[in-house]
Amino acid sequence: MKRNNRRADNRKDQTEPDVDYAIDPSNSGVRTVNLTVARSAIEDREEQEVIPEVTVYYDEHNNIKLGPLVEGIRKMGYKVDRSMISYYDEERKVYVYAGNHPLPDKAIPNIPEGEIKIKARPKAKSIYGDFLLANTNASISKGSRRTKERKIGDVIKKVSEWRKLYNGTEIEGEIVKKSLEEAAKLVNISKKSLDDYLLQLRNGRKYGFNFNEHKDDKIGILRAFNRKHKLIDKGTKKSKPGRKPGNR
Repeated sequence: MKRNNRRADNRKDQTEPDVDYAIDPSNSGVRTVNLTVARSAIEDREEQEVIPEVTVYYDEHNNIKLGPLVEGIRKMGYKVDRSMISYYDEERKVYVYAGNHPLPDKAIPNIPEGEIKIKARPKAKSIYGDFLLANTNASISKGSRRTKERKIGDVIKKVSEWRKLYNGTEIEGEIVKKSLEEAAKLVNISKKSLDDYLLQLRNGRKYGFNFNEHKDDKIGILRAFNRKHKLIDKGTKKSKPGRKPGNR
């Protein structure tokens, strides 16, 4: 866990939220916030920060006003912008979804002692968007039928749907996740095939494949491209002079 040593001077930047919240400066205090930035993709790492001296505003019932709190954290430079926000309910011992940033003017039960625990989950990354770099809105034919060899554009779309189901989708205010196997069934492609497609897409990106130009070509084009560049890689490694035994 990281412990932040930011000076109290930074509080000046977060006392006046950008969003027009109804706050009473006379009914406020300084608390410590334990912020967790959750993963939005499997390759991400969950990050945790302990933020001391955060200005907290209370309502007339002495509950914590969550919107100004999260907005204040954002203005201090933490990654909560346009994220799904949850707070930790000490009584139920679970994180409770509160909404997407910017939050409505909502209050959560006060925790008289200890840290206020907040979790921010950035919106899931889209593999489809990653690979169609120059034209993220490029249309993929919806009329294409499943064949032995899928089109590259269709593969990107299916893999993106699969990973999105695995990373979690918001349903009635709750984040619902599927296992990789369950998600594969929902996109109607075997997990084994999806694993292979994901590998081909990652290798293609590594070797500089032009996904925009070839989105309507069969996946076999991408496989051949990756095989060719793997052989080039192997040849390059073999051609490098090795260290002779005994030499240091």
